[in-house]
Amino acid sequence: MSDAPDKLIDDLAGALRPVRPLQARPMWLAAAAALAMAALYIFFYYGPRPEIAAMVHGQPPKTMMAWFKPLLFAVTGAGAFWAVADLARPEGRLRSRTLLPLMVALAIEVAALLRDAFMQPAEVMTGLQQPAILCMTTIVCGGLAGLIVLWRLWLKRAATSYPVLLGAMAGLATGAFMAAAYAVHCDRDWSSYILVYYAGGVAITAGVAAWLGKRFLRW
Repeated sequence: MSDAPDKLIDDLAGALRPVRPLQARPMWLAAAAALAMAALYIFFYYGPRPEIAAMVHGQPPKTMMAWFKPLLFAVTGAGAFWAVADLARPEGRLRSRTLLPLMVALAIEVAALLRDAFMQPAEVMTGLQQPAILCMTTIVCGGLAGLIVLWRLWLKRAATSYPVLLGAMAGLATGAFMAAAYAVHCDRDWSSYILVYYAGGVAITAGVAAWLGKRFLRW
């Protein structure tokens, strides 16, 4: 009788198989490829903004926003992906080094909005009154599509202690990358427009991903 528990334990242990540890490099490579494909899709299907088209033909851009706006959201997405890589393991935490790119991007946008509010208040209202259905729809739908791919290839193998936070960071990453891709087409550079409609679309994606993380990121 005393051997029965030992035999049961041996039988259970014999069925165990080692699990490959999560590697962040494939996620980064897939994220870079997805960003490039999304940008190319926006470029050829929606068409580039005039400054981007001129840059393709070797002409310098007339405004820095032609390259700075995509870069701003690309850095935001990269910071969020960095956080995802940290949070995927049970011992993972949200570290200050991963928050830094997100905080810098947010500080730049808020500073631009405050500058416009004091120096060019008409610019703030113009940005808020512009139609933004295509902008938000593209960012949300593209961000969620990227989230599905990330979930199937990487997130479902995660063992996080913070499922809601991991989901939110994953949605923030895919939404921000889609915003960076859409910026290749969009020439609406008002700070209020970017903060409300671009960041709003990214926030919706992050919110949906946080809810999904709460429901399904269990181990």
